[in-house]
Amino acid sequence: MRVINNNILVKLQSQSTTFGNGLSVNNETQNRKDIISGKVFKTSIDIIKEGELVWFPMYAASVVTLSEGEFYIVHVDDVIIVDDANTNK
Repeated sequence: MRVINNNILVKLQSQSTTFGNGLSVNNETQNRKDIISGKVFKTSIDIIKEGELVWFPMYAASVVTLSEGEFYIVHVDDVIIVDDANTNK
């Protein structure tokens, strides 16, 4: 499977997230602000790597269900934060 046209395939985070700088955000806070986060599963660009944590507006994503689970397709221009300190490949 490939992702094309400057999109990324993101697996939604299900728990609270702690950034490399110690900032912690839980799902309740994320939902209130309509900003969600997830790990990049597949990418079509070099500036965002697989395994990185990305944050994006919920309205900017399309939900797809694959054999591996539920994912969001997000255009790279809609990503507002890339936290490479939490990369777990």
